[in-house]
Amino acid sequence: MNPLAQPMRRIGATRVLLGARELEYFAGCDYLGLGWEPKLLAAVANAVLGEGVGVGASRRTTGNHPLYGELERALQRFFGVRAALLTGTGYTANWVAAEAMAGRFSHVLMDERSHTSVQQAAGVLGAKVQRFRHRDPEDLERVQRRLPAGSRIVLMTDGVFARDGSVAPLREYRKRLRPSSWLWVDDCHGVGVLGRRGRGSVEFEGVLAERLIQTLTLSKAFGVQGGVILGDADVIEAAMERSPCFAGSTPLALPLAAGALVSVTQLVSDSERRERLMSHTKRVKVRLVSCGLLDVATPGPMFFVDASPRLAGRMKRHLLNQGILPPWIHYPGGPASGYFRFALCSEHTPQSVENLLEVLEAVGKPK
Repeated sequence: MNPLAQPMRRIGATRVLLGARELEYFAGCDYLGLGWEPKLLAAVANAVLGEGVGVGASRRTTGNHPLYGELERALQRFFGVRAALLTGTGYTANWVAAEAMAGRFSHVLMDERSHTSVQQAAGVLGAKVQRFRHRDPEDLERVQRRLPAGSRIVLMTDGVFARDGSVAPLREYRKRLRPSSWLWVDDCHGVGVLGRRGRGSVEFEGVLAERLIQTLTLSKAFGVQGGVILGDADVIEAAMERSPCFAGSTPLALPLAAGALVSVTQLVSDSERRERLMSHTKRVKVRLVSCGLLDVATPGPMFFVDASPRLAGRMKRHLLNQGILPPWIHYPGGPASGYFRFALCSEHTPQSVENLLEVLEAVGKPK
């Protein structure tokens, strides 16, 4: 069995070609549609012609182009942090940060549903990993009470959980953690989407930047590719000096760095995309809660629908009949049989959102 998804082509922020058929796209993670922003595409094209595609070397050797530092400074200003470091992907951002912080902690407290990259990074830290129940501050406190008094603790969690759009209760975690503990947030699905300025779940929850590591990707709300580590200067310096992954990796392609600079500018100057996305999210989730398809209207612009094989087949047919791609996926952390994972984009029209709602209400409403 081929584990890859059926090939398709995106032809816009909210449209795809599946074979010869054009369909509405409520999937993926391009939450603000910036991957199709004309200014971004022009910046990428100009960088290809002016700078080439890649630097062909690690930033520790001869591949440290000025554009990388410019993007890091822009990200530092946008997030209001002391330092930022680019990595090749969001996945490797956690790995590089873990190599930088290896030996600093004796215990990791981890949300049991944390992303695979978070789980693997925890293994690099060289600390004992203790899991607590998903988004459960009381269970976190129970697990923490069993640790020795002198434990050096870091709590690791996703900021926004990609399956259902729920947010980690970071403020409650910080209150319950011992004063010297660190907080490590993989915010790949939160940045650009949540918070008054789009700084992610950390801003949304009102968490201070002290003893905080925030990792993210540029491949979702930013519309390009690459990873980022945000934190104190000593964390970033340690990543540059101590991480074999950083030292031995070629950085992201220069045109993508140029595109990401445009994304940062758009996020600073244009809040309308985020406002539209939040409006779509509230509308969809309130309706789906009212018809029983969702239990709670979470803040993130994604949600899932579990379905029996019979209902899944019926829902796929109805979605296709209405010109919507059925986003049926198999992904770690979800049911082995698969599930529908829907994602909203700021560039969806109100009519396309209504069309999706009508299909889901008609097909998925409990009998």
